[in-house]
Formats: sequence, structure tokens, C-alpha cells
Amino acid sequence: MERFTKKMDEGSKSIYVITFLIGLIISFTEFLCTGQAYLTAILHLIHFTDNVGRGLLLLAIYNLIFVLPLIIITLIAYKTQSIQSVSIFMREKLHWIKLFNSIVFLAILIYYLLFMI
Repeated sequence: MERFTKKMDEGSKSIYVITFLIGLIISFTEFLCTGQAYLTAILHLIHFTDNVGRGLLLLAIYNLIFVLPLIIITLIAYKTQSIQSVSIFMREKLHWIKLFNSIVFLAILIYYLLFMI
């Protein structure tokens, strides 16, 4: 990790290639884990949504909810430029993160109960 941080500080061009490759590997492994849920969500939207605009809006919201935590973590890592700082921050704020996730999933449940059934 120190070599990676050192290359980042030096402004090495290879850091972009390394970051892209790491992102590619993570994308493939994430697909195996979350791809089924994503595919199910898309099929559900196609099957049960009469209005295409509404379906696209729901898909955009789903994507935002899925990607927002990754964006936040990336921004924190960029601001602090330290993985350890991010790890400490995440551990310190874990109760708030879990509360936020619970509220989001509760909102999704309420939406489905009110509008999809």
C-alpha cells in the first residue's frame, strides 16, 4: 500500500492504469455478488412498470442508492489521501451508516407496499 501511495504522491502515470485494472477486477467480482439483485431489479421494472419514464426514474434511484456509498468513500479517501483515515472514519461512524441504510431500505419497503402491490 505504501508503494501505491508513494506513486500517487509522485504523480506517476502508471497509477491510472493500476487503478483502472483494480476497478475492472472489482467490477467483475461485484457482478458475481450483486449482479443477480441488479438483474432482478431491472426485470421487475420492465415487467411491472407501465410508464417507461417511471421505470427509468426508479432504475436511476436504484443505481444512485447502490453507488452513493462508493462515491462517498472515494471522496473521503481523496480528501484524506489515507486509507487508514477512511477505515477509522468508517469504524467511528458505523452506527450512523447502519442507521442510514436501515432508513433507505425501510423507505424502499414502504414504497413497494404502497405503490407496487
